[in-house]
Amino acid sequence: MSFNVALLAPERIGGVICLSGAVFTHLQSVIDSDKDGRFADKKENLPIFIYHGKEDQVILHSYAAETYKKLVASGFQRVSEHAEEFLPHSVSPAEVKKISEFLQQHMI
Repeated sequence: MSFNVALLAPERIGGVICLSGAVFTHLQSVIDSDKDGRFADKKENLPIFIYHGKEDQVILHSYAAETYKKLVASGFQRVSEHAEEFLPHSVSPAEVKKISEFLQQHMI
C-alpha cells in the first residue's frame, strides 16, 4: 500500500519503503499510460526501497520482484529491491539494517 500512497501523493515526498507489497494493478496501468507526465518527477527523483522475504507465504516474493521490474521498465530511476532468503512474512535484523541505511541515505 505504501507504493500506492507515495505514487499518488500530489506533493513531492522523500521516499517510500515497501515491505512485502506491490503496486496495485490499476495504478501500474495508470503509470504505464502516463501521457501527461504526471509521474515524471517521481520517476526521476523518488527513492523507492523494496524488501521482501523469499519464503513469504502471505504476499509472495514474486509480487515484489515483478513490481520492481515494472517500475524500472516504467522509468523509475531510484528503485532498489532486496530479497532475503528464508524470510517468511516478518521482519528480520538484516531488513531493519537495510531500512536504516536507506533512511540515512535518503531522508536524513
